[in-house]
Amino acid sequence: MRQKSTDILYLCDNSGGITVSGEAESISILAKHFENVYDIAVIEPSAIDHDRFGKNVYKVVRMNRLKYVFKNPFLFVYYIVKMQKLIKKLSPRIIHTQSQVSFFIVGLLIRLRLINKKDFFLIHTDRGLYLKYSNFINNIFLYCMRYMDALVTTTQYNMNFWSDAIHKKYPNKQFRFSVIENTAGGVYEQYNPQKRKSDLFTIGFAGRYCDWKDWQLAEKICMLIHEKNLNIRFDMAIGTINNTEKNYIAEINTFINRMQRMCGNNFIGRIDHPFEEMDDYYYGVDVFVLTSKPNTESFGRTLVEAMSRKCAVLSTDSGGATEVVGNKSNILSTAEEFAEKIIHWYNSPQELNAEKENCWLYVHKHFSLHNNISKHKKLYEKFLC
Repeated sequence: MRQKSTDILYLCDNSGGITVSGEAESISILAKHFENVYDIAVIEPSAIDHDRFGKNVYKVVRMNRLKYVFKNPFLFVYYIVKMQKLIKKLSPRIIHTQSQVSFFIVGLLIRLRLINKKDFFLIHTDRGLYLKYSNFINNIFLYCMRYMDALVTTTQYNMNFWSDAIHKKYPNKQFRFSVIENTAGGVYEQYNPQKRKSDLFTIGFAGRYCDWKDWQLAEKICMLIHEKNLNIRFDMAIGTINNTEKNYIAEINTFINRMQRMCGNNFIGRIDHPFEEMDDYYYGVDVFVLTSKPNTESFGRTLVEAMSRKCAVLSTDSGGATEVVGNKSNILSTAEEFAEKIIHWYNSPQELNAEKENCWLYVHKHFSLHNNISKHKKLYEKFLC
């Protein structure tokens, strides 16, 4: 048997230099923690220099996302060939994918016998949501899962759908299933009360600018509250994932300009706010709102980040996010319901402060860095022993 040079190889669809990417942040947390325990390597597409993945990082192309590489057939073939060569060179004992394209590429390489499945264990973390994928994508997933040894999801909600589908597809095959909740990361583990900004009651919204995040609902919530002439600020951190298409950027600017006209000085709009500064952003928010559409959130990391900074949180019933919030009374559906709840907290500061404290206690119990790392360590030990 050949000598293994790498314990765990992480394959990343999105560059670690991207501002908004739950996959990249999760790999960053794991790689940096385990690099002193195991031999770790990361393969990523990248057009940005960064140090989020630790020491052994292999950059394949000058693009930030495999999504863009995929659109160029020649470049995509080049990427696959390079990945195959790197896997051969690194000889990993575990390959851990955390996004779709990398998982599909590994499945393709195994199917074409360009890499030998007997040489490694394959772990995949699904950071999407089973219900959100098309039937075509789900079928590709299920085909590639024949080569998988373990599946990780961030919520039990998502795991229930996947485990049912996998057992139906492969009734006689054994898989390891693990629910490992996301964590906000080390920077969010300690709370500094001196950084909490209380100059003005602030409602926060954060996420990428896309249809399923439902920024129109966020706008309507702000409109209903603003009409009450209350001294409330609205702070929106909008991510683009470096999408530079003119129509896309113009749409975001139109949205922000519309919000500024409506709310005046009580509105703050941020585009691609640096990840390193999001910690301070949450310290300035009293109530954080997630407005995603039904069955579109596999987890909702921004909720965990906000709760770690003692923000009260509200969310739509958007999938896994409901599990993250925990308190069902804070799962709402209409703009009117959100506005009513926020105004109630505005007029009841003691109740709001109690809710903030509850959120902080809940997040440290269920979504701590220790919880995330210890569950991954237990999983890896099953294959590395």
